Amino acid sequence: EALLPEDCTEWIFPAALTWDADYSPPGALLKAEYSIVPFHQREAEMQDLLAWCEADNKLAVRLYTGVGGMGKTRLAIELCRVVQHSLQWQTGFLRQRQASYYELERFACLQNKANPVLIIVDYAETRRLELTLLLQAALHADSKIRIILLARSALDWWVQLRTANQGVGDLLMSRATQVIALQALGTTAQQREESFFLAADSFTKQLKAPPLLSLPQDLDAAYFDRVLLLHMQALISVEGKATTTGLKGILDVILNRERHFWESHAKAVHLPVSLYKAIGIAIARITLLGGVKSRDEVMEVLDYIPLLKDSRWHEKQLIIDLLHNLYPSSQTGKNANAQTYYIEPLQPDLLGEYLIQQYIQAEI
Repeated sequence: EALLPEDCTEWIFPAALTWDADYSPPGALLKAEYSIVPFHQREAEMQDLLAWCEADNKLAVRLYTGVGGMGKTRLAIELCRVVQHSLQWQTGFLRQRQASYYELERFACLQNKANPVLIIVDYAETRRLELTLLLQAALHADSKIRIILLARSALDWWVQLRTANQGVGDLLMSRATQVIALQALGTTAQQREESFFLAADSFTKQLKAPPLLSLPQDLDAAYFDRVLLLHMQALISVEGKATTTGLKGILDVILNRERHFWESHAKAVHLPVSLYKAIGIAIARITLLGGVKSRDEVMEVLDYIPLLKDSRWHEKQLIIDLLHNLYPSSQTGKNANAQTYYIEPLQPDLLGEYLIQQYIQAEI
């Protein structure tokens, strides 16, 4: 289905991905793009966003902030789907790629749109130049445009963006722009319980596991403000293969699931056991880079791993093929020349950050 016109190659519509036990990474069960757990308990936020979209003003911007695992990306994905299917808007996530000051024409497709446009910019804190160009183009467009930025916080990058010229700073300082800290999904014990069991039921169906009837004893813990951690605990409970204690325990179990996944595939291609740790280090380094876009970039990563110093050329090639097959790009779009990842970073972000902490910091 053509979700966007041919000249809009910069937006990626968030079509739901399909999880498959035979080839999908275990962490994919928890990724927003797969939508394994039904969207829930954000009705107030969704109604507020729809009212914001349908307001009369031509251009408006929102920055949503929150630590990893709060549900920012999932909320934005659901909003895209609603406005595209129900309101017939053109919508999607801004494709990630290196920006240049000379690429303002990249957003020329915003001109003369018959339908309103909603654009989501994830990891906004790392994309200041792209945002400047996008906002400049939006200011000169005739169409009705809504832009949502997702970031961990509004720190130096936001201060600098608000001083940009060409009207961008004025826009971000005006009433047309709002900064909103996304609140926890479950603020009451009942809401957390409902979210936990909804996630558990969803994972039970995917894994064909027995129903889960018990709750974790620490459901009132502060770290469960991040819904991703609550759903991680639900997944651990459904599988019933490990016990957890606290935040670190949850992340350890989820990371071990991922490690077993790549080690089982390494065994299948007869990679020496002595190189298994190098796979984890490689994934951590790729995650730290935000993904890699070519086979040559992966080789550069491997060349800096001490464990692979004396390894054979074909062993490095096996690792590259392994990582490419396990974590290929999930970006889609109509522009065949657009940059996509050869190997994506480990996700969800919270899991990727913990992987970096375990592998990279251990080397220092």
